Amino acid sequence: MKKSLCLFACFALLLVAGAGFSQEAEPVACTDSPSGAAGDLSIQFKGTSSVGAADPTGLLNIIQGPITIETWVKLNDYNDYWTGMVSWGFTYKMGISDAGNGGQFIFTFFGIVDIFSGYDVRPLVGDGLWHHFAAAWEPGVGVNFFVDGAEVGSVAETRSPRVPTSTNFTIGGEDVGKVPITACMDRVRIHNAALTAAQLDSVAASPKAPLADTMVHYGFDETHAPYISAGSVHLALFPQNAVGPSSTAQWDLFR
Repeated sequence: MKKSLCLFACFALLLVAGAGFSQEAEPVACTDSPSGAAGDLSIQFKGTSSVGAADPTGLLNIIQGPITIETWVKLNDYNDYWTGMVSWGFTYKMGISDAGNGGQFIFTFFGIVDIFSGYDVRPLVGDGLWHHFAAAWEPGVGVNFFVDGAEVGSVAETRSPRVPTSTNFTIGGEDVGKVPITACMDRVRIHNAALTAAQLDSVAASPKAPLADTMVHYGFDETHAPYISAGSVHLALFPQNAVGPSSTAQWDLFR
């Protein structure tokens, strides 16, 4: 009997260890940040998961525009597939294309059009530096793309996003942890406005305060989930992967 209990206990420990191994890939808090200031944290994604929240009441349903998405990113790897930085409702996304499309910085209206900036992000991968990415969509006009505060592309596009097909808001991937990025990210913002270069939060050492039109702003300065937006929309973010949300307990255990 004692031997059976011992074997059962060992088996249980193996199961826990296995769960720990799989969950270790969850996003983790990182002391590296664009500003480098003490206490300024960021979030590190390892290419297997993201953070996100359900938005069932459509707080970020701003498909009539305008929309600007911006974030600081340190690219640790290029995953060679379509990668999400910020996504909402399987409706709009800012991210990176696959190698077949040149690893370009893109803005996507899911099911409608991928808008290519013409800017290849791959030379930035592994350079150990933080880079600021922003895409500003003006309805009926198109998208302006910015990297490190400078415009790198302006693409005419008169089409608009489709109606939402999900309620998921995701950072570090798209639609509940799919196509996750391998990078550190910080200062993620969505604005209900088409910002100019001068209005962007693109100076590493000097974070800008949220604007009147800033809907979400995640500074990721918490040491663990949930992350709360400092913008007008206060969605709480938790780790998630393609299977679904992970629990806070798992995050805390393997952070």
